[in-house]
Amino acid sequence: PNTLPGAERGKWKTHKRLRIVSGALGGRRILSPDTPSVRPMMERVRGAAMDMLVARVAKSARGFPTGSRWLDLYSGTGAVGVEAVSRGCAGAHFVECDSDVLKRVLNVNLRSLDVHGVASKNGGAAGDVVVHPMTVEVFLNRHRESRGEPFEFISVTPPYQLVDYSVLLELLGSSGALCSDRSTVLV
Repeated sequence: PNTLPGAERGKWKTHKRLRIVSGALGGRRILSPDTPSVRPMMERVRGAAMDMLVARVAKSARGFPTGSRWLDLYSGTGAVGVEAVSRGCAGAHFVECDSDVLKRVLNVNLRSLDVHGVASKNGGAAGDVVVHPMTVEVFLNRHRESRGEPFEFISVTPPYQLVDYSVLLELLGSSGALCSDRSTVLV
C-alpha cells in the first residue's frame, strides 16, 4: 500500500515532541506525524528497551558492539533505528511503506540528525543507513531472495491492527535477516 488506513493521505501535521533518549544524538528532537496511524515507541519504553539490550550485549559502556546493524521494520518516524545508531550501531535499515511518512517524516529525521554521519563514526560505511520504501513482507521476501546480510538487532513495531504476528514471525524466520547465532528481536 502507498499509505496506511487512517493516515489521511498525508493530511496531518507534524510535531517535534519526541526525542532520542541517549547516545550521540541524545536529547535531539525528531519529527512525528500527528495521526493515529503512526504511533512511535514512547521514549521511556524505547529508552528502557535499549538500556536493557546494551547492558546485555555491550562489550563497553559505549553502546552496541562495533559493526552491529539494526533492522527497523515498520519504522514510521525511524525513532528505534535512530536510537540504535545513536547508541553505537554502525548501520540501520528502515522499512516503511507509507509514502507520506517517508517523505515528510522519516527521510527528514535521518537528514536533520545526520544519521549517516553518526553511523560512519560508529564504523559504518556508505550504504549502511538505508530506507526501504516498501512493505515489510516485500522487504523480507526480497532479502531472502537476494541472500542479504543478516542483522544483529531487529525491531518489529507494526500498526497492531494490520499484522498477523504468526505470519510475520514465520516470514522473518525464513528471510535470512536473522543472524543464526546472535540476533535479538525487539517486538
